[in-house]
Amino acid sequence: MVSPIIVLLLKNYFANRPFQKLKGRNILGKWTGKILQEFENTEISYNVIFHLQNKGRQLCGEVLVEASKEAKDEVHHLVIKGGLFENRFVKIEYKNKDKNVLQFGIMLMELMPTGNHLIGRFTGFGHITRRVIYGSIELKK
Repeated sequence: MVSPIIVLLLKNYFANRPFQKLKGRNILGKWTGKILQEFENTEISYNVIFHLQNKGRQLCGEVLVEASKEAKDEVHHLVIKGGLFENRFVKIEYKNKDKNVLQFGIMLMELMPTGNHLIGRFTGFGHITRRVIYGSIELKK
């Protein structure tokens, strides 16, 4: 009777322990950069600010995306959750913070050996374009 309880407690402990620094690198904190969305044979550039935190073993946080629609500047607030794989790859799922706005997707980025540079790709459903979107992402700490 006691051993299932101990297994459950250990499972919860290992699932919720905080991230450790990665060989002198810390993925948590503020990251800034650009998203290049490929759209109708052109690229649209957006400035982004990521605030990565951890909740147990899971990455979470918020992203601010500076977008432009018909020359009217907008800022989109996204909530994110994800994880770190092999101490090198970051997988993040995102959705708009406003539950009335349909915008969601996934990002896969590689942490460069310097520890302060993430490069990757994303795909999702765009709130402004109202279609599947994709492109590249580059962030620096």
